[in-house]
Amino acid sequence: MSDTFIDESLAKNSYRRDHAQRELDAAREELQALLVSGKANGWSVAEMARLAFISRDTAHRLLRDA
Repeated sequence: MSDTFIDESLAKNSYRRDHAQRELDAAREELQALLVSGKANGWSVAEMARLAFISRDTAHRLLRDA
């Protein structure tokens, strides 16, 4: 492999990781907002956690941090 190929590949990989992190951050913020909204509307944290495929501890942490 040439140095140019490796340089370009590393730069592309860095971009992909940065993009993935931004997507993850946005999804986490959306989940947090949904949990807050659900709790305000009387939903059980356990039920929301089950539907979101997260643990109850994670759901409680996200609500606490909101």
